[in-house]
Amino acid sequence: MNIWLKRIGLILLIAGLTVTATILVKSVREEHVSKKNITLQKGWLGIIYYYFHDNTVEFLIEIMPSGSAVDIYLQRMGSPERLVEFNDVDSAEFKLEPSRGLYMLVLQNKSEHDASILITFISKGIQRSIMYTGMAAIALGAVCLAANKLLGLRETRDID
Repeated sequence: MNIWLKRIGLILLIAGLTVTATILVKSVREEHVSKKNITLQKGWLGIIYYYFHDNTVEFLIEIMPSGSAVDIYLQRMGSPERLVEFNDVDSAEFKLEPSRGLYMLVLQNKSEHDASILITFISKGIQRSIMYTGMAAIALGAVCLAANKLLGLRETRDID
């Protein structure tokens, strides 16, 4: 029994360290940049769907021609509340740390002319849920090793 507990503990500890280290190294080096250009006719509504992981996201929205009036909303699918809301703007920039899920960016052109909208989306930082999984594996591995040590001490006392 003790040998299996020790093996399981070592495997969990090594797997947890590997996952955590990989996420930390990968998140420091990488950032995902996505650009999208859409044209909204006057009075039209545009909806863009994004799937966010649980890391930092940043939006830069540029609207041309300048002087255009566009409403911008960001909300999670299935949730009535808006995370971000800008009314009658010709540009917007915001950063947030959302939870994992599907979100929609709603753009409504209130100008008297068509508007060309350039959306730059940047995703960077640590994916917290995966890192928490690695940390949990480390903790479980440490608990298994500690239990193995305690059981080993108990057995040696029983022998004496």
